[in-house]
Amino acid sequence: MKKFIIISLLLFLTSCSTIKHAIGGAVGGGAVAAFIPEPAAVAAGAAGGVMVTELIMPSQSPAAVVAQVAGAGPVQGTTASTLHETGGLIKTIGYWYLILFVFLPLFSKKGRTWFKKFGSIHNTVSQADIDARDDEQDKVMKENIKRIEALEELAKKMRG
Repeated sequence: MKKFIIISLLLFLTSCSTIKHAIGGAVGGGAVAAFIPEPAAVAAGAAGGVMVTELIMPSQSPAAVVAQVAGAGPVQGTTASTLHETGGLIKTIGYWYLILFVFLPLFSKKGRTWFKKFGSIHNTVSQADIDARDDEQDKVMKENIKRIEALEELAKKMRG
């Protein structure tokens, strides 16, 4: 019951254009998430959903556009408004992604250890492993040098 009251309160307090954009973003993000489950792709799908809902049901009425034209004011148009709102949405989603998935994990021990491991990923080979590999390569090189010398002697014998 508590959830129902909260949801109905949110619906009553928000305007139709806000709900329209929220539904468009949710449908767009959900459609993309079904095929590409990556945060950047879902964010782009949500932005696309907002753009489509704005193009289908523009926020500004045709009468308001006519009034702006009659008053010689700048007409922004549905597409320009949609692109501006989408840019703001992508920026906001980027900031939330940065906060939730980059900065927030730094406050937990698990997140800090993950970042430490991620930062030292290039130092995963020990010096003993490197020395062992060098010794093995030296042995192979010595064998190859012996084979080349043997082939050169064989070639000298065959020449004369």
